[in-house]
Amino acid sequence: MARIPATLSLDKIIEVARTLASLDLRRSDAFDPRFYPPKDADIEATYNYFLAMVAIDHRTNIGDRQFTRRVGDDVFTGSDLLWRLGMEMFNRDSSFFSPANLRRLDPAVVRDWLVGDYGPVWDYGVRAYLLRDVGSMCLGIMGQLLGSSTFQVLRS
Repeated sequence: MARIPATLSLDKIIEVARTLASLDLRRSDAFDPRFYPPKDADIEATYNYFLAMVAIDHRTNIGDRQFTRRVGDDVFTGSDLLWRLGMEMFNRDSSFFSPANLRRLDPAVVRDWLVGDYGPVWDYGVRAYLLRDVGSMCLGIMGQLLGSSTFQVLRS
């Protein structure tokens, strides 16, 4: 294996260490019900949710336009808002994230789901395409595996 020539700078190491020590870092709660399904949620519905949400979690703010909305008593922006809206949909109807539903998802449905204070998230059509693609890919793979669930496909 080829070695990459590198040198270490003690001054830079100290600078990075001090910067990291000054940050107010907190551990993310993987079970925060505002963004993620509860521990006791159906495992396949949870897999479907994470697969779909990761597929569309990109560039929610564009230029000076922020994807921001008040949900209940809190204001969410960017990815936090996207995942918050995702959980609202999951709580209303977790089958929304099923491959069969995603495969035929209309961009207008995505637009209406992801409305911010200024209007919809800027590229709802791309997000609808990505969701349809995820649904089609999962159904295609599941069909090849003779009706396996999304959970079984992802575990294989």
